[in-house]
Amino acid sequence: MPIKFIVCEDNKSIMDFYKILFESENINSDQIAYFDDGFKAVELIKELTNTNVFLLTDFNMPKVSGGEVLKQAIESNLAYKILRSSLDDDVLLEILEKKFKITTGVTLISKSENIDKLIFEIREFKENFLD
Repeated sequence: MPIKFIVCEDNKSIMDFYKILFESENINSDQIAYFDDGFKAVELIKELTNTNVFLLTDFNMPKVSGGEVLKQAIESNLAYKILRSSLDDDVLLEILEKKFKITTGVTLISKSENIDKLIFEIREFKENFLD
């Protein structure tokens, strides 16, 4: 079964939470690629150009930042791009624009926000893109 979800998170407890969340949404684990650094995610994203893939990435990642992961996802025309960060949205948007030239196409979810926003995005992706 092809990869439909890419999750980048270097915090093990948050990654474990994501695994439980995706399982609770009845998403087959062989459709999900989990990475604890952005470098490996970028390598996979380069292979998935113009596919319906859901990317969930943390901003502060080792080796390659979430901003760089997003930049590759935008260049590869992935369907959904979700960025989670503890930074204020305005600060994060400014960093994305100035450092990575990213101005649109990314949904920001603050770590302080309720997880309902992420669940909504996952369900919307499932409705629109999963067989």
